[in-house]
Amino acid sequence: MANLRNQIAAVRRILSSVDGGVARLETRPGGYLIVVRPGELDLTVFQDLVRLARQASRESRHAEAVELFGRALDLWRGDPLANVALLGGAEADLARLGETRLAVLEDYLRARLTCGDHAEVVGELQGLVVEHPLRESLWSLLVHALHHAGRRAEALLAYHRARTHLAEELGLDPGPELRQAHARLLAGDPLPR
Repeated sequence: MANLRNQIAAVRRILSSVDGGVARLETRPGGYLIVVRPGELDLTVFQDLVRLARQASRESRHAEAVELFGRALDLWRGDPLANVALLGGAEADLARLGETRLAVLEDYLRARLTCGDHAEVVGELQGLVVEHPLRESLWSLLVHALHHAGRRAEALLAYHRARTHLAEELGLDPGPELRQAHARLLAGDPLPR
């Protein structure tokens, strides 16, 4: 117990020296609480940036959305809590975080496509469909990117690969978003804005 008190005192000294003597570690019944101020937690900064980026997208400020989504995604450095032993159902929270990150990445890539970065996002999308082969929205974005990068044959092949994979793995046909991407490709239609 004395060792724990010494460690807590050391943490208090470090936190107060970094923050100009302000107490950041509070004693509470059953333990301790580190006070985190607005803007200090990556997750809340990420959420704020995503909210602003989605608002910019809705208002057709696509370049601004790309910049904000990019800043939000830059906060991610590997898998969250990868080096921490998890207790009490934290796996579900981490799965939600992973899904949130992937959805934001899709929004970011969609915004980049809207800005005309078709050829630039193809490589990233090709990697993502390998990593998430059942995620039709990624396949749809890849078909769009290839089509509008002037790689129509590769776009058709990507659609065929997605359709085959869905049929073999799940016994399903592509959903509406992927079918619409295919139809626009066949019709030579521009990317919807």
